[in-house]
Amino acid sequence: MTDTAKRGISPDPPHRSPERRSAPQRPYEPPGTSRPAAIGDLAREFDISTRAIRFYESRGLLRPARRGTARVFGPDDRQRLALIIRAKNLGLTLEEIGEHLAVYDAAATTSEDAAALRERADRHIAALIGKRNDLQTTLRELREIRARLVAQTERSRSS
Repeated sequence: MTDTAKRGISPDPPHRSPERRSAPQRPYEPPGTSRPAAIGDLAREFDISTRAIRFYESRGLLRPARRGTARVFGPDDRQRLALIIRAKNLGLTLEEIGEHLAVYDAAATTSEDAAALRERADRHIAALIGKRNDLQTTLRELREIRARLVAQTERSRSS
């Protein structure tokens, strides 16, 4: 008889994993909703790290509201982050992304401001068209290389 049994204490039950209580499920809200989000929520939504979000903030690309020390991201922040990620995927530098966001943020108050913003937007459009053309050329070249490799492989098999 074990010591615990002698004292009338039942032995520990077999090991069981503790029951997990799931957090109450929030209804799904698509990106861009007006619901404020914490940094972790935004990171999950865009499948990036919280560190990346903090980095964009340190570079002035994001400016979330604060509640104490917590960052609170609203719909404008979501839209800005989507623009940042899209621009990064296109290969733009952080400086170029900042310029894009400046165009996005700018409110033309005079006709001179409007003309300057239009010129800036035109430059960015031209740069993106150039990148798109380069990408299309690269894709065409890679498809040609792949087709040659497939043909070469088929010739090798039939020999």
